[in-house]
Amino acid sequence: MLADVPFVTVRRLNVTVRDVLRCVLGLRDVEVDTYFALLERGEATVYDLAEELDRDRTTVQKALKSLVYAGLVTRRKETRPRGGFVYVYKAVPFEEARKIVLRALDEWYEAVKDALERADVPRSGPE
Repeated sequence: MLADVPFVTVRRLNVTVRDVLRCVLGLRDVEVDTYFALLERGEATVYDLAEELDRDRTTVQKALKSLVYAGLVTRRKETRPRGGFVYVYKAVPFEEARKIVLRALDEWYEAVKDALERADVPRSGPE
């Protein structure tokens, strides 16, 4: 599965794509699981995903909200033949997700670099 493929090796630790999504984008396990389930499935409703992931509907709904906010999932409103509507969710292709993660890493790197350049030099020893 793509989620478990090593992404990079850091100090002899295998870091997976799942690890990167959790760390860089601040996603929880349920959000990562939801993204990859949706990526494999194509499109789905909250109800479809809740059943597939064996999770409560509200849990999956919150995960999808976070994924939409992160740019990893899109949604569209679909009208039902008997009235009403449902949202249908779709994961962005993994290549787009990779770009989102790389942009976030670049922003983080620049922020850390700026913070370190502005930091005062600590004084050594007692005053």
